[in-house]
Amino acid sequence: MDSSLLRVGSLVGVALLLAAGCVGASALHLRRLRRHRSPGVAELVAQAERAAGSTEPVDVVLGELSEAMADADRAFGLATMLPRSLSRVALASGTSLGILVLLAGRGSGAPAFVGALVAFSAGMVAAGVSAIFGRAAREEARTARAKWRRDFRGAVEATGAAVEWTEGRRPR
Repeated sequence: MDSSLLRVGSLVGVALLLAAGCVGASALHLRRLRRHRSPGVAELVAQAERAAGSTEPVDVVLGELSEAMADADRAFGLATMLPRSLSRVALASGTSLGILVLLAGRGSGAPAFVGALVAFSAGMVAAGVSAIFGRAAREEARTARAKWRRDFRGAVEATGAAVEWTEGRRPR
C-alpha cells in the first residue's frame, strides 16, 4: 500500500473519531444538564429540612433551598457553552484535517480528494449535530429554570415564611 494512502486513511480516521467525540460530548452534556431539574416542591422542602436539621429556623431551610436553586442556575447559565464550543471544534478540525488529507495525498488523485471530502463532511455533520444538542440544552435550561422558580416559590409558601425574594437574589 502506498504510504500517502496510509496517511490519508489515518487522517480521515482521526477526523471521524474527532467528530464522534464532539457529538458524544454534546450528548453527555445534555444528559448531565438534565440532572439539575427541580425535584418538586415537596422534595425540595424535605431536602432542605434534612440538610438544615429539624430544629433549624425556616430561614435556614430557605437558605438551603436557595443554595440548591443557585447551583442549578449556574449549571443552566453555562448550558450552551460546551455544545457551541464543540461545534466550532468539530468544524475547524474537519476543515483542517480535510486540508491535511489533501496535502498528505498529493499525487494520489481521487483517494485524497475523497478522503478530504469525508474529513470535511465529518466535521460539518458533527458541528450541526452539536449545534442541535446546544439548542436542546438551551431549551432544557429555559424550562428547568422556570420550574425551579415555580418550585422555589411553592417551597417558600409551604414553609409559611414571609420571604422577600427577587430574581437573582437570595431570600432574606
